[in-house]
Amino acid sequence: MNIKLKGIAGILVIFLVGAAAGWIAAGRMYKERLEGLMRGNPEVFQEVIVRRLNKNLGLSADQVNKLRDILSQSHEEVVAVREDLSPEIQEILEETKSRVEAILTPAQIEAFRHLSEKDRITNQIAQGSSGASGR
Repeated sequence: MNIKLKGIAGILVIFLVGAAAGWIAAGRMYKERLEGLMRGNPEVFQEVIVRRLNKNLGLSADQVNKLRDILSQSHEEVVAVREDLSPEIQEILEETKSRVEAILTPAQIEAFRHLSEKDRITNQIAQGSSGASGR
């Protein structure tokens, strides 16, 4: 009977480890997709839309291809508009940064500037920018 309990416990442990590994892997995959969407990765965003519409509407292969073209063109238009608005947005962000610094101590300002620079570099890498941000 003791051997039987050990066997059951072993199987239960293996099951729980497998479930935990699957949960972690699914969480990472979801996180990567979400980060791709938030970074503005057009391929990830387009694929989510294509899959959803295909699933709900039963699109033909030709419709899927045309939908991808439409989404790609729309993304290019959004990027163009974003570039037009970028100087204004940048000005607002710089003003906000100055206002935040005004309420911080000198040590906090130094740490804040370090974090801001780190975030700026991370965002440029995520967006594939070469570093020309208008500063």
